[in-house]
Amino acid sequence: MKDEYLLPSYLQAGISNPATIVFLHGIGSTSLTWQPSLASFSSTRRVLAWNAPGYADSAPIASDAPVIADYAQRLSDLLDSVNVKAATVVASSWGATIAMSLASRHPHHVSRLVLSGPTAGFAHLSERDRLDMHAARARRATELGLQEMFAQDAAKPATDAAASGARHVDRAGVNLAGYLQALRTLFAFDGVATAAQVMQPTLIICGELDTIAPPDKHARRLAAALPAASIQELTSCGHLPHQEQPQAFHAAVKNFIA
Repeated sequence: MKDEYLLPSYLQAGISNPATIVFLHGIGSTSLTWQPSLASFSSTRRVLAWNAPGYADSAPIASDAPVIADYAQRLSDLLDSVNVKAATVVASSWGATIAMSLASRHPHHVSRLVLSGPTAGFAHLSERDRLDMHAARARRATELGLQEMFAQDAAKPATDAAASGARHVDRAGVNLAGYLQALRTLFAFDGVATAAQVMQPTLIICGELDTIAPPDKHARRLAAALPAASIQELTSCGHLPHQEQPQAFHAAVKNFIA
């Protein structure tokens, strides 16, 4: 474990069991997004949901230009500290980038992956396009403020279920500085190249109506690159399957890890 920084904070529930599930939130939420999932799985397993560096009360990464590997290292250190060996890692959206990096760089910590509404990053775009998109999104977050930006985005979901899911995402612990650090990593991340290095069995769950990370540009590209992946696409579902269709999402995860 590193001693030059505080380990990230986390929620924990369940029974003492080496069969642990670790939940990773997306760029616009915190560990609280996983509370229904913690309740669903805690009767049979140890469950843990972290707050990524810069989120809630987790200290940010001390770098002007953090990369996804920095987040994976923090997560590995956290898992060491709480004596988690090989876990099932369940990750939403941007969290999927950390999950894949953890699986490729620290494979002893990961037995299986579940990637929900995953993003493949934007490394496939030209540098100019990446810089322009990153700058526009960072400027919008800074000028509007995160809460107003999230409110505007939630007002135009693809489905009624997405609207309901968006209303129930707890944004309170999403800090601007942490969000901007995470945003930088998202636009630099090459998900397809990282996925090719992930040997663990992986289930991808995505929504057919996801307009934030459209399956044809993200989930399906990752599924094709992952050596041992299956994909389940939920109908009438947007970007947050675990929020929009929790019963179907939990059933798919339970079947995968049975």
